Amino acid sequence: MPFTGLEGLDHSIGSLKVVLFWAIENIRNLWGVDQAASLELMVENLEKDVGEWRRLNDSDLTPSVEEELKRLSEQIQKSYVETQGEAEVVSQELKSLAHDEIKIVDAIGASNNALAPTN
Repeated sequence: MPFTGLEGLDHSIGSLKVVLFWAIENIRNLWGVDQAASLELMVENLEKDVGEWRRLNDSDLTPSVEEELKRLSEQIQKSYVETQGEAEVVSQELKSLAHDEIKIVDAIGASNNALAPTN
């Protein structure tokens, strides 16, 4: 049966803890303390995770989400403005290169014209 809400969670976790406690005790009795220690740690971590999940589930995350959205929007806007500035610089450099290309082509043409009679 899939878990769909918080209803009965306390009872389910409580029941699970009882079962896990007895399982850990049996492992401790059969295979020793070292074998049970890792399982005890897993149960502690599960309890922490469930507590954190409850805390997050009970929290209204709307202000945090709105704040993060605002921050990201501002970051995108700043990046856009910076990119536009960089694009303008590149555009100016391309125009300068195109102008230099025309000068070089003209110089090569003049040079070829000057050398043509000697060939």
